[in-house]
Formats: sequence, C-alpha cells, structure tokens
Amino acid sequence: MKRSALNLVRGLSAIAIWAIAGAAHAQVVALGANITAGTTVGERAAYPARLESLLQSLGYNVQVTNAGVDGDTTAGMLARLDNAVPDGTKVVILAAGEGIGNDQQTGETRSQANVDIDSMVSRLQARQIAVIPAAGAFANETSAGLSEHLQPDGVHLTAQGQGLAAARLLPEVIDALQTSG
Repeated sequence: MKRSALNLVRGLSAIAIWAIAGAAHAQVVALGANITAGTTVGERAAYPARLESLLQSLGYNVQVTNAGVDGDTTAGMLARLDNAVPDGTKVVILAAGEGIGNDQQTGETRSQANVDIDSMVSRLQARQIAVIPAAGAFANETSAGLSEHLQPDGVHLTAQGQGLAAARLLPEVIDALQTSG
C-alpha cells in the first residue's frame, strides 16, 4: 500500500512540475559571436547547449538555438537578426558585448556598436520577444568572476566557464519564459 501511494505522489509531482514548467515548446535563441559559438570548446560545451540541458532537466520543453558566429560584429549580428531569430521565438539572449570586441578589431566605433545594439533590442521587442543581455553572465569575464575560467588566449571561456555562464543565465531565462506565456 505504501509503495502505491509513493508512486502516486511521484506521478503527481511529475505532473505538477510539467504544469509549472509549461508544456508548450518554447524557443530561445542565443545571439552572439565567439563565446556563444563555443570558440575553442565546441558548440556542445557552449553555454546555449548547457542552458538547454539545464532547462530540460527542470522540465521545460525548450530548444535553445546557438546563433553565435565566430568573429561576428554587432553590425553582423544586426544584419542576420531576422534569419537567426525565427518566428515563434520567446527569448533572445543577446551577447552583443562579444561583437563589440570584434568591432574594435574591424575599426567599428563604439557609438555605432551602440546604435546596432539598440536596433537589435528595438526590433526584437517589437516582435514581442524578451531580450536578456548576456553581459551579467560573461561579457566582462573579469568582473563577472570568470577570469579563472578563461582559455589561454585570455578572451574565450573554458568549458567550465561556459557552464557557469549557463547557470547564471538560467534564472533570467526561466523568468522570461514564464512571463512570455
């Protein structure tokens, strides 16, 4: 009798978690450059894949698409925004800080990068897509406490650093998914 009651409780708990997490498929896109793409660690170890695993382990029926392009700039992100963020997307993690670093290497001004970022945010919000800036997770690796998780190049995150970035983004993504319906 106790075993049947325990199985019933487990079953009801699973249903409750499923209901709380949301049964609908939610689309999340991580838009960025080198770190998002998983430079030096590979796409499977990059924070978008790690975030998807964390969300799914909590019962979310979610796909996190990695729209990171190694070496991309803010202008490049803006140019590919519509193709990278398909209809039905609920949340975009915008790692524009990665592009700013690449902008500097191509001679793009900081003021133009800011215009590009503002344009991306405006266009996404006009489509009713929640925008989460990735800056708090890793954009400034030293101030975010990730300096010990950098590759030897001093720029890109190790696999462990990518996992930490995913964990830091998790609460914001959950909140955005719950409020986006």
